[in-house]
Amino acid sequence: MARELSTAARQSLFSIDGNGEVWLVLLKMGETLVVNNNEDVVSRGQTYTAYPFDIFLPADSLEKSPTVTLRIDNVDQSLTQWIREQSTPPEVTLEIVLASNPDAIEIKVDNLLLVDVSWTATTITGTLRLEDIFNMEFPSKGSVYDPEQFPGLHS
Repeated sequence: MARELSTAARQSLFSIDGNGEVWLVLLKMGETLVVNNNEDVVSRGQTYTAYPFDIFLPADSLEKSPTVTLRIDNVDQSLTQWIREQSTPPEVTLEIVLASNPDAIEIKVDNLLLVDVSWTATTITGTLRLEDIFNMEFPSKGSVYDPEQFPGLHS
């Protein structure tokens, strides 16, 4: 699928030195907004807190669904506590911006789920993947086609 990148982003990608552009990843997990930078970044009026993390993108493959590995520093243990409190996999949004124009989203991937999470005293590691809609039960559990809700089925 083709992506529409800004002129500055394309110039940065195709130049030898990157034209001095810095690419930033904005990460939203629940209400937590972080950026892989050494200072906070304001994008579209929201402040993303500088926080060390790495994103490892998958190789292109038709064999399996793409997943992204997320590794976050577990500096103050607050993210570990937040993850423990979640009863379902948290939804995550990734946005890639240029530091020179953080309001312009170059690439956005949303509706990712944080799964297979593990942590140590220093690092949280998890997998970001799209919800597996092809293996969802249909109709969902508890769906009842009764005459009151679906009179056309019972005439």
